[in-house]
Amino acid sequence: KCINLGQTCIAPDYVLCSKEVEVKLVEKMRSLIGEWYGNDPQKSSNLCRIINNRNWERLHNLLKSTKGKIEIGGETDPNDLYIAPTVITGVGFDEPLMMEEIFGPILPIVSVKSVDEAVEFINKREKPLTLYVFSNNKATQNALKSKTSSGSMVVNDAIVHLSVETLPFGGVGASGMGGYHGKYTFTTFSHQKSVLVRDFSALGEYLGETRYPPYQDWKIKRMGLLLKNRKIPKCLSLIPYLVCFLFGAGSVFLVKVLAIKFNWFEFLQDM
Repeated sequence: KCINLGQTCIAPDYVLCSKEVEVKLVEKMRSLIGEWYGNDPQKSSNLCRIINNRNWERLHNLLKSTKGKIEIGGETDPNDLYIAPTVITGVGFDEPLMMEEIFGPILPIVSVKSVDEAVEFINKREKPLTLYVFSNNKATQNALKSKTSSGSMVVNDAIVHLSVETLPFGGVGASGMGGYHGKYTFTTFSHQKSVLVRDFSALGEYLGETRYPPYQDWKIKRMGLLLKNRKIPKCLSLIPYLVCFLFGAGSVFLVKVLAIKFNWFEFLQDM
């Protein structure tokens, strides 16, 4: 939320946690903000400003409309386009803060009692561009991974996935379509053209005549048979390996037969 003063598309919009975690989290964030930006963050050379007056006004109005408690920050300065890194607890589900992408240094904390409640909360809203999960509990990680939908997911970190070019980055639903980075960029902006070529063989014409009128029961049955989606047995995937094995074994046998027939062994011994 402090990188570019929260003006990134992958900045977290809100935090879901229990009341117990909330207390510890607020104190830790208070400590870190003081460590990074000093007692007066506005004077820090390491903190950005809001991009323009319109967005400053939008964020300022979001701050004024909240019914939650401002735990950290809350200071604003229109002349400097400054809004302090702000943490708010006790935020209602239906507040303006929770109705849009914040795109600024304001972080609401919403209290939930369980992972299931967090999953339910996420699934009632538009699908996020990125979901951040902070937990060492594998069950919690897997629940949020399998029961929610998002453009991407990071466990125990934030933002960093954007720097990994082998991971596709993109949204789903309202957060975007497709993905880019590396080969995924090429795939997203490429069209795979389908091309089917057939000849006029007698067999092809015979099988294809079911398409033509007059339509009869036997044609419908044959068409159903031809169009049936058949799953190839997994054992058939071993055929190439079996063929290679048989070819290798056959080659050894053939060489041995030829060697005996043409006395290759005696020729090699004479040499």
